[in-house]
Amino acid sequence: MERWEVPDVVQPVPHFEGETLPWEDRPSWMPNDNISCAHLVCEPDGTARLYMDQRSRCNPAGLGLDAMKLHKQFSKGRLDSGWTRRRDGLAWTGITTHVIGEKFGIGLPPPVV
Repeated sequence: MERWEVPDVVQPVPHFEGETLPWEDRPSWMPNDNISCAHLVCEPDGTARLYMDQRSRCNPAGLGLDAMKLHKQFSKGRLDSGWTRRRDGLAWTGITTHVIGEKFGIGLPPPVV
């Protein structure tokens, strides 16, 4: 994944209604991978946090739309195998691009147009 210098400030992600946080602030139990643009964390109370890797070259608007779709899946209890569920009710998943998914052999749903 192509990366560049990390900006000093995390910008809100368009279309995402939760809190956007820097990659470095993600919980210690969350992996530091080079595949994800962001990790979405959903709490049992419905709140959502997006830990964005600002070094990745992901489209922020697309990222926000994907994060909201995933948050809706969580809210409806429709979690697929891409989610990690914790005993405390929290769940999280990574978000990446189709190009990176193909490169690393990750099956992703078709892009939404």
